[in-house]
Amino acid sequence: MTKDEDDRALDLETLRLGIERCDADLLIDLYAEDARLSIANADAPHASPFVLSGKAEIAKHLRVTFGPETVHRVELEAAIGDDRVRFREVCEYPDGGRVRVETTLEVQCRKIVRQVDVVAHEARADAVPTGGLLRFEHADGKEDLS
Repeated sequence: MTKDEDDRALDLETLRLGIERCDADLLIDLYAEDARLSIANADAPHASPFVLSGKAEIAKHLRVTFGPETVHRVELEAAIGDDRVRFREVCEYPDGGRVRVETTLEVQCRKIVRQVDVVAHEARADAVPTGGLLRFEHADGKEDLS
């Protein structure tokens, strides 16, 4: 990698550590001031994505996303080039919910300028289909219907 290429590339190790340590502050430093984050729901492909504009809005989102007791893992990482990165992240929440996020980043001058997340909710392990409803069993034996 040449010096010019190194100056444009995103620090992928910092990105991975920020995600897996749930360190929103570490991640926020990777964004440009005018960055845009679009979040699309894979389960509703025709719905408009949720869009955040600017580092301050993205910072608020990251602090909520990487809240206490969440687990985030980067499962697949593929640098497409110095200006684009793709990866898959799996998120686990205290209520047992799991989310898979396919992320594409556009990078300029070592900063994320555009991020597109496609989010897919995974079925909970304790969910049992019951005639179109989902039945969740709690540790106390009670059931919720969703």
